[in-house]
Amino acid sequence: MKMSLLDKEQTPFQTMKRRELRIDEKLFLSEMKNLWSEYGNKGTDRFEPVWLKILETFNSQLSGTKGIHVCDSMCGTGKTLSAKVASAIFAKQYWNEGVIVVVRLKEQCLEVSNDINQIYQRITNTSENIARPFFTGVANNRQGGFMSDEMIRNTQVLVITHARYLSYLSGKSKNELGTWQRGDRSFRIVDESLDLVERFVLSRGEIAALEYAFKNRFDFYNLFKGYGDKEDTGKYKEYWDFFDDIQDYIGYNLTSNNETRIDPFMEIVKKYSHIDEEGNYNELYFSRLNDLFQNSTKKDYHKNYFRKKGNRNWKEGEIEDMMDAAVNHFAALDRIIRTSVYFYNRDSHQEMATGSIILPSTFQSMVILDATSSIDRIYSLFKDNSDQCHRYSIDKNVRVFKNVNLHFRPERNGLGIGETKASLKKRVSEIYRWANENFRSEDGKKKKVLFAGHKVLMDALKIHINGLTKEPVFDWDVIWYNNVDGKNEFRDYDNLVVTSLQYMPPHYSKTTILGFLGINGDLTDKDADGVSDSTLAVKLIQLFFRIATRMVIDDEGNCSSSNIYILLPGDEIGKDVEEVHDVNYEAYLTSLSRYLLQEFRDSMPGIQVQKWSNFDGYDKRGGGKKAGSSNKNLQKNKTSMATVFRDWLLSQELESGESCRMYDFEGTCVAGGYSFDSFKGMVANPKKSAGRVLGQLGFERIVTNHGKIKVTTFIKK
Repeated sequence: MKMSLLDKEQTPFQTMKRRELRIDEKLFLSEMKNLWSEYGNKGTDRFEPVWLKILETFNSQLSGTKGIHVCDSMCGTGKTLSAKVASAIFAKQYWNEGVIVVVRLKEQCLEVSNDINQIYQRITNTSENIARPFFTGVANNRQGGFMSDEMIRNTQVLVITHARYLSYLSGKSKNELGTWQRGDRSFRIVDESLDLVERFVLSRGEIAALEYAFKNRFDFYNLFKGYGDKEDTGKYKEYWDFFDDIQDYIGYNLTSNNETRIDPFMEIVKKYSHIDEEGNYNELYFSRLNDLFQNSTKKDYHKNYFRKKGNRNWKEGEIEDMMDAAVNHFAALDRIIRTSVYFYNRDSHQEMATGSIILPSTFQSMVILDATSSIDRIYSLFKDNSDQCHRYSIDKNVRVFKNVNLHFRPERNGLGIGETKASLKKRVSEIYRWANENFRSEDGKKKKVLFAGHKVLMDALKIHINGLTKEPVFDWDVIWYNNVDGKNEFRDYDNLVVTSLQYMPPHYSKTTILGFLGINGDLTDKDADGVSDSTLAVKLIQLFFRIATRMVIDDEGNCSSSNIYILLPGDEIGKDVEEVHDVNYEAYLTSLSRYLLQEFRDSMPGIQVQKWSNFDGYDKRGGGKKAGSSNKNLQKNKTSMATVFRDWLLSQELESGESCRMYDFEGTCVAGGYSFDSFKGMVANPKKSAGRVLGQLGFERIVTNHGKIKVTTFIKK
């Protein structure tokens, strides 16, 4: 008997017999070919094997094969398009099965959900919208992207950002994404690489701030009286003793080791843990302390007490923000003391870090479409010959990059994020002067140049160019790290200039290993070798595909003529040497740079690697002389403490009402060669240079007294 739609909706999905799920190949290829041509691409026949391999990846995941299914289809081969087409077709074929698509950015979230709806409407000849974007938990967000729990349950194809998805996997989000009203979200796609490890990092400053919040700022002794009679209050002393023991242990390891791995703090944990029937230490006093902290701060009398004791009236939401920050630190500390952890003590920067793998426990499998998975070493950390990770490889030669010129130059001055105001001003001036001389229009058509690097450097470049009285001879835009992946609006740009590199933090590789130990106990610290380097290569290659390199212009898989310029770590080449000799630039590169250059060649077959010889490189940071100047000259050009402080404040990117702690500036201050004690005196005086910086940038200095301890914060007005 034929079942009506109403009958279908009333049938509980839990009782239905699961059928074999498979996306229709004929319809999939037909839609891919049509849309590929509509988007202005060529080479339909050339890419059909690629699309079939991607479809194989999808159907393998849908068949119930556990683990992650990773396909390395490169940029410009229809990777994202295939996810859209497959999602729409799957929704048409299986009315009771749900889909979840994970993308990088909010803009993609909106675009992908809209495109899926259009494809679905075309293949079903309806006006129904089956896909919705979900990227924020704020109901009144002007850009949309908010969904109530009911909307999530009623949405067959859910398109969410990486950040929202990771929040769900790590348990920070209460939204249930694994199912919808008719059944499971059995088709699960992640577009672009997904960081599979959640990292927990606490600096010594953050640990100290947590101690202030716990033991002083909220006056726990008085607050805890609300939980029972006076004579019962003494029981909370054990919580304080527990925290003291943790503090002492952490302080010892942070100050006495440059880098060391410490196993879980089991002796301390055992001392303060309740042993259940199975012998698990599952109820730390710390966990109870965290609950008490959150519950006590919700009491109305707490706010009144805090206002009386404080030396000012607190702004709306400010107390709650400080409470939330402390709770987050509690959560990180709770994870850290239960797992192995790395301690670092480098250049006055002291921190401890651990990692936890975040593969979904509720999802038995998912697809990851990662163009750079073949070079990302994180995938090699899965167990060999296991059902944890399945690889589906695409022939890289399906794309040809003989029309792309990669210009590189060894650079001995820093390429990381450690910029001061003086070095920013100097560097943007140098790079702009070179660009304006070399990107002059041809045949009356302006060249289009995309600059890329760290946000602080890109912001400075925008300010510099916008402040010029004469417009540049080229069209331009900027993009920065962490805002790169998946962007398509620059595909008509024919020039990319990479001004800095996004190095991974020192804990990155080691915390990756700690995260993977949960599913692969055979790993050792040696397996961490190369993880950070491969991540840097991944980020750069993804960046290279933001411009015209991603568009296919002919049946051979070529892109239009494009130029990429990049500085790589290496030794300085003297001008006199270059004028006399034909210098081999690669001989001047560091081992990291040579590795990166080889990955560029392997990932972009046919790319023309050339010397970037018409740029002299950066001057020494701080606006000083070129590397090799005397120490006297370098000291003379040393960046002022106020300038270092200004640049640090700007790098915090705080909105009105947000704040940062003075203690967090200590590492930057000391690294710049200044006394933190001297800085504390200067910033307290509005007539001193550091104090004037606060007023100029719209910050207010707030000092709260907690017994003998003073806590200083800088709040954006």
